[in-house]
Formats: sequence, C-alpha cells, structure tokens
Amino acid sequence: MLLLNFLVLTATPNQYPETSNDLLLSNSLTFTTNHFNDRSVSFSTFERDLYISSATVDDSRVNPNQILTFRGTLHYTEINIPPASGKSALRFDGIDDYVEIPNAPSLQITNDLTIEFWVKPFIKEVFQPCVSKSFIHEYEVSVDTREGARKALAYRHGNGTSFEAINFPEFFVDEEAWYHVVVVRDADQKSVTAYKNGRYFGQKNYTINPVTSVNPLFIGRRTSLYLKGVLDEIRIYNCVLSSDEINEHYLGIFKNKAGLVLHLSFDGDAKDRSESGNDGDIQGPTWTDGYANIELKVKLEGVLKQTASLVNSTSGAFVIPLVTAESNVGKYDYTIYTENALENQTVSVIVDRIKITKGGSDRTAVFVGEEQTVWFIAVYEFDNSTFDGTSGMLYMNGSAMEWSVENERWEYKYVPDVPGVKFFSITGVLDVKYGLSVINDVAGVQTITVQQHWYTPILRLFRYPLICIGIIIILFFAVLFRLRILEVKIEKAQNE
Repeated sequence: MLLLNFLVLTATPNQYPETSNDLLLSNSLTFTTNHFNDRSVSFSTFERDLYISSATVDDSRVNPNQILTFRGTLHYTEINIPPASGKSALRFDGIDDYVEIPNAPSLQITNDLTIEFWVKPFIKEVFQPCVSKSFIHEYEVSVDTREGARKALAYRHGNGTSFEAINFPEFFVDEEAWYHVVVVRDADQKSVTAYKNGRYFGQKNYTINPVTSVNPLFIGRRTSLYLKGVLDEIRIYNCVLSSDEINEHYLGIFKNKAGLVLHLSFDGDAKDRSESGNDGDIQGPTWTDGYANIELKVKLEGVLKQTASLVNSTSGAFVIPLVTAESNVGKYDYTIYTENALENQTVSVIVDRIKITKGGSDRTAVFVGEEQTVWFIAVYEFDNSTFDGTSGMLYMNGSAMEWSVENERWEYKYVPDVPGVKFFSITGVLDVKYGLSVINDVAGVQTITVQQHWYTPILRLFRYPLICIGIIIILFFAVLFRLRILEVKIEKAQNE
C-alpha cells in the first residue's frame, strides 16, 4: 500500500529518529536519479506500515495498584511479518567472524563499568570472547565452555602485564538459549558482579587495577579466539547500573542513557545508537533473528505509563511490563502503540476489590456456651456481583467461613466459653475467579457481649468431685453445729 513519497538527499543519509532507522531500511524502496540540476537525489517510498496485530494483558481484573504486564505482536501490513525479520542480530561462526570498533577515549574505561548484551552461544569446548577491548587491559567478557570451566561466564582485565581472571560457573547451562548478560565492575568496591536474565548471579572481588590500551574493541573475537553464537543489543556504560535498572533492561525498559558509551542494536547495521559515535565494522557475521529495537508504549487517557523497546523479530512478540494499575475501582482502557504503527490496540483492565457490605450475628448479647452465627455479605465492588462459595473463601479472625446457600451469606458458628466482649472482622479473602486480595470492609467490626449465668460458678465446682465432697462435709457439720447451738439455747430457756 503506497502511503507516502518523499525526497532524501543522498549526501545526508539516515537522518531519522533512532528507533525508526531499521524500519526505514527494511521498509522502503530507493531509486536514484540525476535529473535535478545535475545533483544525485534518491527517492524513498514507504510500501507498507507497521501495525500492532494483537495486544492483551496478563490479568484483566486486578487489585488497585497491582503491577500489570501487557503483551502483543507487531507486524508489517499486508505481508504480516515482524519488523527487522531475519536482520536484527548477528550470527558468528566461531571461525573468523567478528565486529571491530576503532579505539576511542570513551571505550578506554578503567573505573566503573557495565557491559550488557544478549547472547545465544553454541556450546563448544573453547574460550569464546563476546566483548573484548583487551583482556590484559580494560575489559573482556566471554563464554568459557572449555573442559573443566563448567560453562562459565568469564570476565578479564589487567594492568598490561598480568590479568585478573574471574569466572562464574554454570552460567550458560542450556545450549542455544538466549541469555541476557550483564557484568558490573565497581571500582570503589573492587568487585565484579554478574547478572543473568535480569537477576543477580554472583559477585567476586579483584586486586589488579585495569589500565588503558590502544586496542580496538572486538565483538565476538580476541586475536585467534572467536565466538560461535548469536549476539544482539550490546551496551557499554562508564558507570555502575543498579540491580533495578538491570532488571528493567532485561524487560526491555530503558529510562535514560546516562553513562552509555556504546549501543549496538544490530538492527540492520552496526551503527552506535549512543551519542559516542562508536560505529562497528562487520567482518563476516551473518544476519539472523534477535530483538528489534522499537519503542512500544502504554498510555492511559493520554498519559504515558510505560515504554519497552524489545520486539522478537521471529514472531513479532513484545512485552510491556511493570505498569502500575490505577488505585480507584473502575474500568480503564489502555492504548498499546508505537509511533510508527498504522494501527494500535486498546486493552481494558478492571480495577476491583472485595467489598464487605454487611455483617452481624444472631444476637449481640449472649451467655457463655450459647452457639451464635456470625455472618458477613461480600460482593465484587466493580459490578456489585455476589462473592459466594463458587468465588472462593472468606476468612474471619483468621478462620475460614462457610457459604450459606439458604441465607446467601458467609457464616461462622461461634460458641463462647468465657465472658467478655468479642470482636469479629474479615481478615482475608481467597478469590479463585480473579485473584483479588484487597478488601474494602464497609461493614466493619462486629461485636458480641458474652455474659455469665449466676449459677455458673457453682456449676463449675462440679468439675472437681473431691472439692465438692469436702464442701458438702463442711456444710453438713456446720449445720449440725448450728443445730446444736440452737438446741442448747432452747434447753437453757426451758430451765429458766
């Protein structure tokens, strides 16, 4: 479908927003002519557009402020293939493939450092460099699958004559699986920390301080050692990224570029997407599928809620995580979009909670030992539908209640054993329908005053037979003694 024609001077190629670069390369036809005042001019024609073909949310009915994850697929119109399909990562053959980046001051990092990339290694019993400035100078991160290395993530740096070797065994446990690798060097702590798929993997200390070199930065190579596998989304920072930032990067969320000195997205080229200009020269690797660097966004009522930047170029699948749901009960329509898409998607999310509308008991004042029914009524607050026995379970004072079909309410049989004021409230809910856990207790705390019968203390004595017998004997002799006194008084009166 022909939507737009425009002129582009060949003297200024690729002057487009960063996230649009790969789209233009793979989604346009270019023609060259010399009929404009003897100047060479190229015509670029958009033949098709991106569209978000589907979008969903993991949970469509959630608690207030619950974390949401949206998922979807992104394709080109008409041909229905993902963006950058077959051209969003580089495959290295393990023989002589590499990418070379010329030496630059921004890459000569000897203090704080973070190296990040996606790799799919093909396991073979060799040392396979991934990112190597110099193992005996600034830094190097590799896959070590040599015999005895236990499929380790290997980090190296040195002082020019000797080097520090730090290994994290059992890192690459599955062959031909994608790994998100992050290595952080903290100069103050003299530590190297490894992260695998967004999570902390291990930390070790070093003693040798790195120094600079004039070596170029190699991707997939160190002299005669080569990587056999696929690399994508390589980033180098001259600072320490936090664990939260690393987890966000694993999820495709990049909030800022502070400290970024290199970003090779490998979306159709080896150009540096940072502001440092460290472009790479591809020497042998072939294009394959990986992750296309395209910004996918979520907005609600015009307010941007989250941005994620990784699209699987094999399936077009993307994930936008860590979106905080609204705090008020209601239905919310989120828009899933990208600036380059012809068609976006709307996904509805209902924010809800369990509302306790009423509560009570058979009587508010009872005697010890009298069974009472304490009851509550619960609904889904959004639509006022009943939360009944098919919906899950309600808990009062930590104990499970029973659903009464006859009375259409939650009930609990209570038999008081000591006097006093007893308090009853809803303390928990198990919602098997939607997984809700937040309670809005309008009914509040219910109370029952428990009283004691006047004869209760006497009845309690019968629990102890020997004491009862003793009391009876004492009372018997007390009565005899009293009768004897009366008898004496009567005899004395008669004698007078």
